[in-house]
Amino acid sequence: QLIPLFRMAEIVPSIVVHGGKFHCDDAMAVALLMFLPQYSHATVLRTFDAGQIAAATVVCDIGGVYDHSKLRYDHHQRGFNEVFSPKNQKIKMASAGLVWRHYGPEIMRTLAESPLNDQSVALLHFKVYQDLIAAVDANDNGIDQYSHVLPPGAEPLFAIHSDLSSRVASLNPNWQETCTPGEVDARFMQGVGLCREEFLRTFSHAVKSWLPARAIISKAIEERHLLAPDCGGRVLVLSQNAPWRDHLFTIEEERSISPSILYVVVEDAPRHQWSSVCVPLHRNTFLNRAPFPEAWRGLRDAELSARASIPGCAFVHASGFMAAHATKDGAMDMCRQAMKLAP
Repeated sequence: QLIPLFRMAEIVPSIVVHGGKFHCDDAMAVALLMFLPQYSHATVLRTFDAGQIAAATVVCDIGGVYDHSKLRYDHHQRGFNEVFSPKNQKIKMASAGLVWRHYGPEIMRTLAESPLNDQSVALLHFKVYQDLIAAVDANDNGIDQYSHVLPPGAEPLFAIHSDLSSRVASLNPNWQETCTPGEVDARFMQGVGLCREEFLRTFSHAVKSWLPARAIISKAIEERHLLAPDCGGRVLVLSQNAPWRDHLFTIEEERSISPSILYVVVEDAPRHQWSSVCVPLHRNTFLNRAPFPEAWRGLRDAELSARASIPGCAFVHASGFMAAHATKDGAMDMCRQAMKLAP
C-alpha cells in the first residue's frame, strides 16, 4: 500500500536535544538511539522551541521530564536523583545514562555478531555503563572523579583533556569563531560520531575480550587451592593470559571470598618466564594488597635469586607490583616467600 506523501513526514521519527552549546551527554544519547533500527534514520533536531520539543518522538537532555513511557529523558529537573544501579549511588544519571538504562540491552542484541544470553546481556549492560557511560553522566552532572575521597575543590595532580567528554566539547565553536546554527549542528553530529566510535570500541572489547575471560577467571578462582598448593587460596594461577582484574574483584564480591587473593601467576610466553602480579587494592589504583618485598625491588637474576633465596628469579619491578621467574613453580615460590615476609 502506498503511503501518501503528506503522511511520510509523520512516520520519520525525530530526536530532539537542546540547542546552543552541546556536550558529550546529549551527543552520546543520540548516538545510542541511532544504533536502533527504529531510530537509525531519525531526524536530529537541536532546539529550545517548546512546540518542537513537544512534537518530537524522543527528547533527550531538555524538557524537564523523565518518563520512559513518553520517551522523555531529561535529568535537569528538581528532584531528579536517578542512578544506574545501587553500585553507582554517587553518580546521578544524565540523558546518556537514561538512554542506556532503557535501551542498552536492545542496542547490544542489535549489534552483537552472535546471540547473547540474558546473563551476558546483564553483565555487559553494567560493564559498558561502568567503562563508558558513567564518566559521561558524571561529567555532565559536575561530579569530580575523586569527590568521594578528596575535600571539595581539591586541585588534581594533573588534568586530562583527551577524554571523550573533552573531545566532544572541543568541537563547539571557540569564543573567536562565528558559526551559523547549521554549522554548529554539523559539529554536534561530529560529536555524535565520536561517541558512536567510542561506544563500538568499548562494546567490542567487552564482548570479545572481557566477557570470555570471565569463565577463565572464575574457574581459576574455584581451583586456586589445587593449582597453588600451600598458598592459602591467596594465589591465582591462570591457564591463559586473560584480563583478570575486573573479574577478580567482581567474583570475590559475589562469592564473599575471604581471605582475599593477593597474587596472580600467569605465563609470559614472549619472555619464556612466569609473572606474578600483585592484586591492587581496588580496580583503579596503583596501590597493591601485598607488594613484593622492598628488599627485592629493582633486582634481577643472580642477585635477586640470592636475596630471595629462590633459584631462577628473573626480576622484581622497582615498585614491587610484579615479579618474574623462569618457571611456574618458582613464581609461586616467590609469592609464598613474599607472604611470609609481609609485615
